[in-house]
Amino acid sequence: MKASAAKYKLEGKMKVAFKDDSFAFEFVRNLGFTYYGGADLGEMMATAGKIKEGDFESWFTEWDKVGRRVLSRADAGLAAGHLESAREGYLRASTYFRTAEFYLHGNPADPRILSESRASQKAYAEAARLAGPTWEPVQIPYEGTTLPGYFYKVDNSGKPRPTLIFHGGFDSSVEELFFFGGAAAVRRGYNCLTFDGPGQGAPMREQKLLFRYDWEAVETPAVRFPCKLPTITGACAASASSKSCTSPSTSTSKSTFWRLSTPNLGPFRQPRKRTPNLPWKAPVNRFRLPLAPASNPSAGISAASRPEPITH
Repeated sequence: MKASAAKYKLEGKMKVAFKDDSFAFEFVRNLGFTYYGGADLGEMMATAGKIKEGDFESWFTEWDKVGRRVLSRADAGLAAGHLESAREGYLRASTYFRTAEFYLHGNPADPRILSESRASQKAYAEAARLAGPTWEPVQIPYEGTTLPGYFYKVDNSGKPRPTLIFHGGFDSSVEELFFFGGAAAVRRGYNCLTFDGPGQGAPMREQKLLFRYDWEAVETPAVRFPCKLPTITGACAASASSKSCTSPSTSTSKSTFWRLSTPNLGPFRQPRKRTPNLPWKAPVNRFRLPLAPASNPSAGISAASRPEPITH
């Protein structure tokens, strides 16, 4: 009992800005983006100080206000020719709009869900445009429609490089994935493709595409997309949060593609038949296999259960 009480007190002291567990978690999640320019410490602390603990409307109102203020300054900077200041402002505004929208989903019909997510997408797209040709918005073909993504390049030389494919989880959007993985990849000499799949970001909000447990049906076209480019030499897929549970290993004719995930989760068996879109409560656990040793990613996966190689 004493150990549990001590642990609880320690965890309480580690919260930032909020006492509410969920608000503190989401705040820290976005606070981490300051390292790559996706947020500002002063703006975030000042905004947090105006929000009522556990009050979703207060959360929305204050993050929306700071998002609009930063956006207006970015617009003014762009008009004055201050392109770098404008780009930085658009990145932060995108984060604040996305943060504002986070707790609105208790009412799926709330019109602010679309307006705020679109504001986040638009601000980020403007930042990407100002970043130049190394930040390229892309559309990945998927079952009669497309999935939005960004292809980040180390430079515009056309030099072939290894490529990381990175996507998020249950509550992520493509605009935040640069800060989670894309920026670090590019700094270390990797190109990086990020994308939103069904049940995420714009595909969920705009296209009403649901999560599906057979995530290889989503990741396969995402893998094919960069593998058609002459600028990659090899690739690896990484996923975060809930998508560590559903993202499979994939093999391509151009390079071998292995998934990175958390240590307690393993690759999933590829279903033999294409399955329809399913709600989030799909029984994903039945497809779990033991995690293969890091030195041999294919160990523990029978030949019969490995995905078919992708041919171009």
